Amino acid sequence: MSVHGNRNDYFIVRQGLAKAGGEGIDKPSGSQLLSSSEAAPVEPTFRFDWIANQTSQSYPSADLVDQALISLGSCMNNPTACHNEPPQTETRDSEIPSGYTYLGQFLAHEITFDRDPTLTPLSFRSPEIDLDSLYGAGPQHNPQFFNDHARLRIGPTHKIPDLNREFENDLPRSTGDQEPVGTAVISDPRNDENLIVAQTHVAMILFHNRVVDSLAQSCPPGELFERARAEVVKYFQWIILNDYLPRLIGKERLTQVLSDGLRGYSFAPGEDLFIPFEFSVAAFRVGHSMVRNRYLWNCFHPAVVPLSLFEQTRFSGLLPRLTSDWVIDWRHFYDFREFDYPQTTINMAKKIDTEFSFHLESIPHYPHKTTDVRLRALAVRNLRRAFELKLPTGEEMAEHLQLNHDEILTDAHFKSGKQGHLFQDSILKGKTPLWYYILRESELEAENGNSYLGPIGGRIVAGTIIEIIRNSRYSIIRDEQWRPTFGRMTTAGVRRFEMVDLLQSANVVAPIAQFQQSCW
Repeated sequence: MSVHGNRNDYFIVRQGLAKAGGEGIDKPSGSQLLSSSEAAPVEPTFRFDWIANQTSQSYPSADLVDQALISLGSCMNNPTACHNEPPQTETRDSEIPSGYTYLGQFLAHEITFDRDPTLTPLSFRSPEIDLDSLYGAGPQHNPQFFNDHARLRIGPTHKIPDLNREFENDLPRSTGDQEPVGTAVISDPRNDENLIVAQTHVAMILFHNRVVDSLAQSCPPGELFERARAEVVKYFQWIILNDYLPRLIGKERLTQVLSDGLRGYSFAPGEDLFIPFEFSVAAFRVGHSMVRNRYLWNCFHPAVVPLSLFEQTRFSGLLPRLTSDWVIDWRHFYDFREFDYPQTTINMAKKIDTEFSFHLESIPHYPHKTTDVRLRALAVRNLRRAFELKLPTGEEMAEHLQLNHDEILTDAHFKSGKQGHLFQDSILKGKTPLWYYILRESELEAENGNSYLGPIGGRIVAGTIIEIIRNSRYSIIRDEQWRPTFGRMTTAGVRRFEMVDLLQSANVVAPIAQFQQSCW
């Protein structure tokens, strides 16, 4: 299995380079970051900073805080093992189709794409939504990603006896000449970590090629790639603003953030962007909570656990090519009821809450950096990373955004559980980790019938993404006249374009279904 790149180093705008423990974090030695003079001598990668400030909270002992965070994360990871934890009796499905869970992961990789310094003079870059995670540095500098001067490469699947046919629905993969056999030849190797993200990347490749074909007759060859890229980026941004964010935070809150912005996060023209720690380390990690226990994948694989989706990639598994029976049926991950397809069951994302169904520590081939099984859980790692970075607490963030926070941890049902008991102790009382706080306020939204992020999480996520789009080289916020030409025509005579329209335009909705009668 491939090893992740170093994600533990941060270039902090106001402090210089600092190093935080991150995924392989050892026991915190305290709540102070290393100064830039103490930091490891590595090149900066992404610009980070706080939109509020580092926490001003004092803690009695780093060891006691560490144990409290391990207890909290372990309880989130395995609620049934917590004493006094009320049993979960209601359904935990949200109203958000599961495809959006992984569209969010694709977006997260796009925002934090690390451009190879050998291909560009920049040793670090500002975050933009310009799909360089798809295109790299373009056909001139990264010809291995392209078939010609404009079209991206796609990979064939491996046929099997029960489906004796290849499909152009895998990532392009190495044949062993420069990289190990099966290595995805894509700009961001993280998009081959799990199969849903990999298939999302496949869809983006094929949609790009469809846009190239639509422009080829009217655009000079030398301009074709850049014209197509600009269009695809704007389509992607359109989906984020008009399809993804409304489902994740609600239309009313999105409208408010579009109008008011995010307090402490705005940029003058030409000013370098940075990624807020509050976004990267807390608010946009809610996708971990949305992962289901099982997925209906396609007619060959009706009950797939998330761990299997890691094993079906070369990055995390053992296969040189995707076998044809594992091509995704997107009808199970997005809502195609307005299209002329036989209807199927849709996997709905799990509600955003403080209980996890996805257990990364159980993946056999994953490169865990500690022998302590407790520290492998995503919840534990997220909590400890945030503490090492001195992220503001939920209460501090609420005050920064001028929002009320009194009711988040005072609910009687919550206080009676093990997680609630942990917040009655002086170590965490009034010092709620921001990531947990955002999950908890979303849990309260769910109790009111909403699938949304709450007020703080919603503002951080939407405000950050909107500002990044506004300051990207291609921007539908700056280009107010841009409108989709692909998509469904509404009764009002305008185009409606959502993720289902991109998948339809890319001709990837259900590639294997027509060749397997049971799929329909």
